[in-house]
Amino acid sequence: MCPLRFELIENATHDDYYLVSFNNALMEWVRTANARVPYGKVPVGGAREAHGPQLLHALAVIPGIGVKMIGKASEALRGARIPFGGVELHVLEYEILWLQSLSCETR
Repeated sequence: MCPLRFELIENATHDDYYLVSFNNALMEWVRTANARVPYGKVPVGGAREAHGPQLLHALAVIPGIGVKMIGKASEALRGARIPFGGVELHVLEYEILWLQSLSCETR
C-alpha cells in the first residue's frame, strides 16, 4: 500500500508504484519553469495521472519554511505540486530531476 495525494485528498492505493533511487553520478536537479525540458536534457520520468501527461519529479523549497520537498510537475500543471501540511502547494520556482549528460570517449 502507498499513500498518494490526488485532488488535495490523500488516498491509499494498492496499484503498482515505484521509488526512484537518486544517483549523483547519473542524475542532477536543474531549475526550470512549467516543467519545460531544456534542449539536450532527458528528464527522469515519473508516473502518469489518469488521462494526463507524464509527470516529472520536482523539488521545491516550501515558502516560509525553507525545507525542500519532492513533488510532481508537468506542463499541464503549469508548475509543480508539492505535498506539505495536508495540502498540495502550487509552486512556480522549482527543480526537475534530469539525467546528466554523459560523454563517451572512443579509442
